[in-house]
Amino acid sequence: MLDKWNNLRQGSKLATEYVAQFEEYLMRCDIKEDERMILSRFRQGLNDDLRKELVLREVDTLDQAYTFVQNYEMVSKPSFGRRFESQNTPRPPATLPPSRPIPNTAPLLKDEQLYESDLENLPESDEDCEGGDVTLGVVRCALTQAKEDNDWRRNAIFYTYIK
Repeated sequence: MLDKWNNLRQGSKLATEYVAQFEEYLMRCDIKEDERMILSRFRQGLNDDLRKELVLREVDTLDQAYTFVQNYEMVSKPSFGRRFESQNTPRPPATLPPSRPIPNTAPLLKDEQLYESDLENLPESDEDCEGGDVTLGVVRCALTQAKEDNDWRRNAIFYTYIK
C-alpha cells in the first residue's frame, strides 16, 4: 500500500480524483510524517502545471494545496457542457440583459411625481384617511444585488467536503 502511495501520479486524472485518492492512501497508510513532507509527496504526484502553480503561490499547508488545486482545475478547464460541443454548430447571438442603473450610483430623484391621478373624480370616503395629509412612501431595497445562481466557489467548497 505504501509503495502505491509513493508511486501515485495525477496523470490524466482530474485533480479532485487525485486529491481523493491521495487522502485515501494517507488515511490507510497511517504514516506519522511532518505536514511539509506530506505536502512534498502530494506535489510530486501532481502534473507539472499544478506543481509550478503551488510553488509560485507559496502554498505551505496541505489543506491550502487541496483547495487550490481543485479551484485551479475548475477555473482553468471548460465546463462539462461545453467540452463536448461541436465546433461547427452555429450559435444564436448572445443577448445581453437590459441595463439598469447600479443602486448606489443611480441618481436620487426627489419630489418627482410619477403618478398623477384625477383627484376630483375619486369617490370620497371618510374611512380612508383621517387626520389631514397622509404621505405614502414606497421604498425599494436599493443596496442589494442579485446573486449568481451558480457560484464556482460554492461548488468548490461542496466538492472539497464530498469525497
